[in-house]
Order: sequence, then C-alpha cells, then structure tokens
Amino acid sequence: MFYTDIVSVIGEAPVGDLYATIDITFRGTIPGGGSLIFQQDTDNVVENGTITPIPEPSTMLLLGIGLMGVAGIRRKMRG
Repeated sequence: MFYTDIVSVIGEAPVGDLYATIDITFRGTIPGGGSLIFQQDTDNVVENGTITPIPEPSTMLLLGIGLMGVAGIRRKMRG
C-alpha cells in the first residue's frame, strides 16, 4: 500500500509527500486458528472548525415517535 502526492495548504508552499510506502507480507499460519488484524489509523489529524450542535430534545422526540410507530404497527399486527 502506498501514497505519493504533493501536499499543500492554501497560502503555503507544497511540502512534498507526507506518507511513506508500507510493504507487509504475511506468511504461515497462526497457532490455534486465531486471527490477525491490521489497522491503519489517522488519529493524529487535527481539523480546525466549528462543530454544529445537534439539538438533543428534538432528536429524542424523533426517536420516541419512531418507537411509538413501531409499537403501533406490532400491536396492529397482533390484533
């Protein structure tokens, strides 16, 4: 897996490639039939900006109405 590109930020000079090439080879078996997991993560990315708050009361109201609808349909199917 690899990535090559020139990376730049608006108003700044390009800095070249920020990523490296990764070669991974798995050979053989895992004792006991276990599993092997490889995870690629970008947890060091910082994004500046404003997060729009979600009004919880209306979200809960929609959830409640949906649950009441499901309960009504189940009740109608029984009787």
